[in-house]
Amino acid sequence: MTEHEDDRDENAPVYTVEGFRALVRALVVDEMPRLFAVVYERIPRREVEVAAYGMAFPDRAELVAPDGTHRMTSSSADQATDLLTASAGDEQVKARLVWMEDLAGALG
Repeated sequence: MTEHEDDRDENAPVYTVEGFRALVRALVVDEMPRLFAVVYERIPRREVEVAAYGMAFPDRAELVAPDGTHRMTSSSADQATDLLTASAGDEQVKARLVWMEDLAGALG
């Protein structure tokens, strides 16, 4: 241990304000889930409704029904979409995956 290390205040910030903000931004962006929706389409494109909104993490997808009454965890957004198609119980209904980032231009 050097003489200067003894003088260091343990409670002093390690980062500058700007450096800390950059660190937080990088962490949040790196770990941010991708947002998506699963919509039910009545074939052939007669009706559409949102079945669930979701967040895709690297290891799973979390979904919630628009009214908040149902939740689901799946291994991926694609698998959740397949499960929602199967659970519709109607061959005329197909679940489709919609990534929010694909809609960004259309919404703005």
